[in-house]
Amino acid sequence: IHLFGEVVSRSYIDMTCEIMRHYGIDVKSDENLIVIPEQSYSAPDVFMVEADWSSASYFYELVALTDVQNIKLTGLFPSEQSMQGDSALAQLFKYFGVQTSFYDDCALISSEKRNEMSNELLSLNLSTTPDIVPTMVVTACLKERHFHFWGIHNLRVKESDRIAALEAEMRRLGYVLHCDFDSISWKGERCAFETSPIINTYSDHRMAMAFAPAATIFPGLCIADVGVVNKSFPQFWKEMRKSGIISEEI
Repeated sequence: IHLFGEVVSRSYIDMTCEIMRHYGIDVKSDENLIVIPEQSYSAPDVFMVEADWSSASYFYELVALTDVQNIKLTGLFPSEQSMQGDSALAQLFKYFGVQTSFYDDCALISSEKRNEMSNELLSLNLSTTPDIVPTMVVTACLKERHFHFWGIHNLRVKESDRIAALEAEMRRLGYVLHCDFDSISWKGERCAFETSPIINTYSDHRMAMAFAPAATIFPGLCIADVGVVNKSFPQFWKEMRKSGIISEEI
């Protein structure tokens, strides 16, 4: 398989290849070339499916924005053991004061006591972790952390155009983002916010889940089309309630 042009979301290709190797397939992946000789799959005696780091991001956001402490997320491994690119969460959320400790195949997350965010511009290439960009954007704005996230042009062709969607929905909360084809940035510009904002989800599960923790700061916030989370996290609203977010479907 020859891949033409810039390869985005490399971590998902690497994860696929690694799982194939667990099932007996000799696959070689190098830059823009993937080679798979003719062969047969063979199932290992045991294969443990790791929990989803992308879904964990919303609990990281909740800890960053609130006084909720010591959320235990089971089935997650540190980045040096995980196949998932989004395991970078544990490092990325240190920028927002969230700390992670690992034990017994669990991640325990808590936050430092309310420290002021740095005024230094947070500039990150998130090309290998596109699914957590909505979480990062909402968290950074609500933490008043100026940022420039780039390498994310493939967000234009996800379940929604996530760059355009984030720009539109963050404005409802009073944040003026600046976006181009490949990046999103915020340097403190504000506008009038809606008192009871209704966040459009654009049939996109990650938009719904990324904005849910914002309800801790905007009490009248509503999420349109709550069932959209069923694509990847059917129990999302139930788990959020366990963490202290009071919500009801209307």
